[in-house]
Amino acid sequence: MYRKLPEGLPWREALLSTLRARPGGQGYKFSCASPGHPDENPSATLTFKLAPDNRGDMALVYCHVCKGNQPTLAAHDLVPSDLFEYSKAADEPETSKPIERYHVYTDEEGRPAHRVKRNAGKTFQQSRWDQSSERWHSGLGGCKTYLYRLPSILTAVKNGQVIFVVEGEKDVETLERFDLSATCNPMGADAWRPEYSQYLAGAEVVVIADNDDPGRRHAKKVASSLLGTAKSVRVVTSLPGAKEGGDVTDYLLKNGGTIEELRRLAEEQSPFGDRDLATQETIASKSPQSWTFALSDFLDLDFPEARFLVEGVLPEGVTLLGGRAKAGKTYLLFGLSVALACDLEPFSENWDG
Repeated sequence: MYRKLPEGLPWREALLSTLRARPGGQGYKFSCASPGHPDENPSATLTFKLAPDNRGDMALVYCHVCKGNQPTLAAHDLVPSDLFEYSKAADEPETSKPIERYHVYTDEEGRPAHRVKRNAGKTFQQSRWDQSSERWHSGLGGCKTYLYRLPSILTAVKNGQVIFVVEGEKDVETLERFDLSATCNPMGADAWRPEYSQYLAGAEVVVIADNDDPGRRHAKKVASSLLGTAKSVRVVTSLPGAKEGGDVTDYLLKNGGTIEELRRLAEEQSPFGDRDLATQETIASKSPQSWTFALSDFLDLDFPEARFLVEGVLPEGVTLLGGRAKAGKTYLLFGLSVALACDLEPFSENWDG
């Protein structure tokens, strides 16, 4: 299909490499030099948009001096079909087979680091790039992972643009088509790592949650991690018309949502703060390993009236029993357990058997 692009890299990365393009400030737009008039400010732009047949993306190359793209393509030995992610020959039969798609993550300099392959049925495979062999290897194998579209995001942060954090690569690419700067972490919900926050230092961030419990938990985990690092963080947990499991792509492409409405929703959200970490929903949903909140916020929570298994001593639920070593803690709990199981009165004359 790709008659001229080099092999070994996914379409988008191969095109960027061939044109020696560099980020222009947003994930969908790049600049590149055009033949005959190279300068410090490249005169050609490379823009990614959704292809008319919805089969992946297409690239628009335009030289603002030549007023076209033919000289630029010819200079880099490219043909028009190279500008389509899924180019199809005229005699190629139609097929209903779902398209597989690669999403490549790079380091700060744009070098490939790892990628995810999206298969039919929404299954995913991770792989890592080995620079020495110049090949992709299955699995991450302990390699360092990065945010999606990292070089463009770093440029956008530097330029003071709002950064949208979403749950998956598909949503990032949807927002890019609407001229927004967006990113996500690899492997979806609940896979955000604290070290990702450094890349958004000083940025105004909007986190958009998928419309389900894992999505909302993930959004709050991201927001919590960014506190004290980002300039501001706002979380959009509900999009109008969203179905269970729906995302921002559904909102914009299926539910009639607009970028203007999305911006307004983001602006209406109160800045995420320390008190948000101690809501009942957060405490109930987080694992003990990630459960952190201020004692003052904990004391402000409203708990239901306690129900006791042993009146005044052992309430239902989780109980913490503390004491010195060999003080009899285990013996006490065994005795209480036997008494309850045998319907004996705890602390009575024969309650310990």
